Amino acid sequence: MEQGRLRGKRSRLFFGRWCRNLRGRIDVTQVMQDAGDSRGWEVMDKAQLYRKAPRNRVPYLLLMLAATGVFCILSAAVTPLTGRYDAEVAFPEWGMKLADLRPWARADGMPVAVVVGSSDVLHHVVPEVLDAEVDRKGGKYRWYNMGVQETSPPELFGLAYELLEEMPDGACKLLVVDVLPTAEVGPEMGGLRLERTMDMAELIKRVRLLPWEEPGWEARNREAAAQLLRAWWNHGTGFLRAMPGMPAQKPHSTAAGRGWDALDEADFAAGRLRASREAFLASAQEAMAHNVMIAKDFDLRRTLEDPMVNWDCAGKVRSILDQMQDLKQHCDQEGIHVVFLFQKLWDANGCVYFEARERWGDAHVVEMMGYAGNEDLFQVDEAYDDDHFSMDGAVRFSQRLSGLLNVALKGQEP
Repeated sequence: MEQGRLRGKRSRLFFGRWCRNLRGRIDVTQVMQDAGDSRGWEVMDKAQLYRKAPRNRVPYLLLMLAATGVFCILSAAVTPLTGRYDAEVAFPEWGMKLADLRPWARADGMPVAVVVGSSDVLHHVVPEVLDAEVDRKGGKYRWYNMGVQETSPPELFGLAYELLEEMPDGACKLLVVDVLPTAEVGPEMGGLRLERTMDMAELIKRVRLLPWEEPGWEARNREAAAQLLRAWWNHGTGFLRAMPGMPAQKPHSTAAGRGWDALDEADFAAGRLRASREAFLASAQEAMAHNVMIAKDFDLRRTLEDPMVNWDCAGKVRSILDQMQDLKQHCDQEGIHVVFLFQKLWDANGCVYFEARERWGDAHVVEMMGYAGNEDLFQVDEAYDDDHFSMDGAVRFSQRLSGLLNVALKGQEP
C-alpha cells in the first residue's frame, strides 16, 4: 500500500512537470468552449487561455457610495449641533440684524416691511422716513433696514429667504430687494460666510445658475464651480474642525435706527470707508459729473426701441431673473408684496432692470438710476463717497424711495 502511494505521488509530480513544459512550448491550444457543450471547439491563444478573471469592481463602488452616504448623513446631523454655521458665528453682521429684528416683528401685530440689500441699503434707507411716508391701504408699515455689506446675488436672495423664515407667519407684508449684479465666485469669497449655507441643494442650485450656455465662459464657469465645490466640501467636513474664534471686534449694533447705519462726514477718518471718502474728496466734482453723465445716458436709453443697445450683458441676466422669479412666486404664496429696487447702474444691472420691468411692471419693479426726477440726489454736499450718501443724502433718498413705493403699492390690498 505504501508503494502504491509513492507511485501515485510520483505520477502526479511527473504529470505536473509535463504540463508546465507543455504550457511553455505551445503557442495555440484547443479547449472546449463549454464542458457540457459538444457543438465545437474554439481556438484560443495562450494569453487568453491563462488570463486572470477580471475583478468585480461593483461591490467596491457600492461600498464607496454607502460610505459617502453615511458621511453625508452624519455631517447633516452633527453640523447644526456645533453652531459653526449659525449666523451669529459665520456672518456676525447678519446675525446681529436678525436678533434685532425678532422683537420688532412680534410687537403689537403691526405689519412689517423690510429692505434687503448691500451697503447701499445699509447706509441709504432710513426706516423712520419710510414709516411716515409709505402709505398702506388701511394703515402704515413698520420698516426695518436689513442691508449688509457686500451682498449681491445669489447670496442676496438666500438672505431674503432666510429672513422670511425667521419672521412669524403673516408678519411681513412688504419686501423690498435692492438688486445688484451677480458677484463672480473667486477665492476671495471663501470663508464661513460662503460655506454656511453650502449644502448639496445649495451647491446644485448655484452651479446651475452659472451661465453654462454662454460661449467662451467655459473656463470661468469651471473655476467658479470648483470654488463652490470646495465650499461644499468645507461645509460638509466643518464638524471635524475646531470652532472658529469669534471676531475680535463685533459689528456695531444698528438697532437704534432699525438697521440704518448713517455715514457721518465728521467721523470718516476711523471708518471702513475712509479710503473711498478721501478719494472722493480729492475729485468730488469730477466724480459727480461722471455719475450724472451715466444717469442721463440711462434716461436716453428709456426712450429707445432697444434700450440695451451696446451693453454687454452676456451671461449676466438670466440667472438673476430666474432668482427674482422664484422669490416673487414664494412671496405671492405667502401673501407678501415684493418690490425689486434698482438704484445702481452697475455692470448688467440696466439689462436686468429692463427685462424685469417688462415682466412685472411698476407694481414690482422700481428704479432710481436715471437723472430726471432724481436731480437732488446728485449733489456733492450730500454724498459721502462715489457710491454712498451722507446722512442728509440718505434722508432725501428715502423720501424719493417712499414716493416710488407708493406708486408700486397703489391699489394693492393690505
